[in-house]
Amino acid sequence: MKIFPVFMTVFLILNSCAYSSDITRIDKNLSAEGDAYFAAMQKTGEFDYLLFLIEYGNWEAINFSAKLLSYSDASSAEAIKMSLGRGLNKNTAAVLGMISKDIRAEEICTIPFIEAPRDIEEIHIKQAIENLESFSTTNREIREMRDKCLNLLKEIHH
Repeated sequence: MKIFPVFMTVFLILNSCAYSSDITRIDKNLSAEGDAYFAAMQKTGEFDYLLFLIEYGNWEAINFSAKLLSYSDASSAEAIKMSLGRGLNKNTAAVLGMISKDIRAEEICTIPFIEAPRDIEEIHIKQAIENLESFSTTNREIREMRDKCLNLLKEIHH
């Protein structure tokens, strides 16, 4: 029975390394080819893959979102911000760090869905409020972003 937790730990570590090498490769290609590579990413699914990683809390992908935003048009920037909003419940610390650096809290601490049923929106907001209320840090800037984000979500919730 103890094999399963060991297997899962090894599996997660290996997947983490795979994501890291993918992001490193994408970063190199973006640096070399710029807008042309970003356009190709949108056609091949690499952009959607990064959105998935951001949404599910991958620290490196969340931090990489700032570079993605520098190549984005309005619609792809909105997709990145919505993924960051959903990622808030998976990796609160990383997303709060992005808010303080590159993105306004009002862009992330909102309902990160387009035309989702109200119950889905409520679940997200309740989880985000709970996560933010339990999130603790000694970093003043991150704490300020947490408080701002928490206030914005509580306004939406009421």
